Amino acid sequence: MDLAREATALRPALPVILSAGYMGDVLSAAEDAPWPLLRKPYGPDQLARAIAEVTLP
Repeated sequence: MDLAREATALRPALPVILSAGYMGDVLSAAEDAPWPLLRKPYGPDQLARAIAEVTLP
């Protein structure tokens, strides 16, 4: 999540999707992030929907 923050600070329009397996306490912070969170395991359809959400107006 730190990388996403840094990247969007440099490029505010950069589309970001977080992907996570179990992360313990960090998971709750990721759920509160302003970016979509894909939980593993996810399939290609879920990934495609998430990409469409962050790239389509």
